[in-house]
This record gives sequence, structure tokens and C-alpha cells, in this order.
Amino acid sequence: MWPFKKRDQKRDQGQQPPEVLSEQHEEPVTAVGSTDVPVETKKPPRLVEIFGVASHVDAPNQVCVSLRAIRTGMHLRMWMGVEDWRAITSPQEGLAPTHPLPHNLLMSVATTLGWRVSAVYITALVNEMFMAEVVIVRGRERRVLDARPCDALALAVRAEAPMWVADRVMEQEGTSAD
Repeated sequence: MWPFKKRDQKRDQGQQPPEVLSEQHEEPVTAVGSTDVPVETKKPPRLVEIFGVASHVDAPNQVCVSLRAIRTGMHLRMWMGVEDWRAITSPQEGLAPTHPLPHNLLMSVATTLGWRVSAVYITALVNEMFMAEVVIVRGRERRVLDARPCDALALAVRAEAPMWVADRVMEQEGTSAD
């Protein structure tokens, strides 16, 4: 999985994560890429939204992105580069990129081949780095792709796909809304 250093779009609160929905089908989810990091499956992941962003004077090239769990209000904060943040927010703000972005290319390729991004997950924290996955579907066929969290979020925004955080990650790294 691609690491991401630890450092507003609303969804239906009754929505179930794709793994829960996929239990209705007999087909297995096929993982593409490394699978060394186990995904927490005992509790369902938490649906999140991009809640806010902050910068710090000591880290001018980085921003802290806050993901908020819809049901509990807990926040998961992740540090990322300013350019990664711009890749996530530019579609929401209606900004046209000055040059082709990899996220736009991937969305175009996926759409051309009949695939769509159905969900993204922040799956684990390993050695102080967040791990993420992107779930793509074509009909009843499903694939899970490893991704950096910033890339997964950028794809979710473009595809208007739900964003999920593994319960274990939120419990370990999340903070309350208070």
C-alpha cells in the first residue's frame, strides 16, 4: 500500500460501506497491489466527509486535513502537501487545473473502460503512515486498489464516492469534536 505521513460533501447517514453491501453478492473482492496490512473487519468503517483544512506557519508546504465521521463527529487529521490538497479541492471549487492531473487521467481511463470509483477507505496506520484503498466496480465486478490517502480522497471527490475510515483507525487516531 502507498503510505501517507500521519500528520464538503455530505453523504446519507444510513449508507452502508461497500464491503457490507458486497456480502449480498457471492463474488469475492479482488485486491490489486500489496496486501501486507490487514484491514479491520470486526466493526464497520465510519463514513466521513472532508470537514476542514488548516496550515501551520512552521510547515508552509503542508496542510492538515480533517475528516469528520458523520455519525459520531470524531475527526481524523492527516498532514499532506499543499499540491495534494489542491488536487482534492479543485473539483469542489470548480477550478480547472493548469495542467492534466493524474487523478483526472485515472478517472478518464476508468470511465472509458467502464469502471467507476464506488468508495475509498483509509484502512490502517502503519509506522505513523496512513494506508488507503480505492474500490472500483464495473457491473458486478469489483477491484480494490492500493492508494495514498490524498489520492484516494481526490478520486472520491471527482467520482462523488463515499469516503470511509476503518473503525480501528478512527478509534486510535481520531479526536472528539469537543
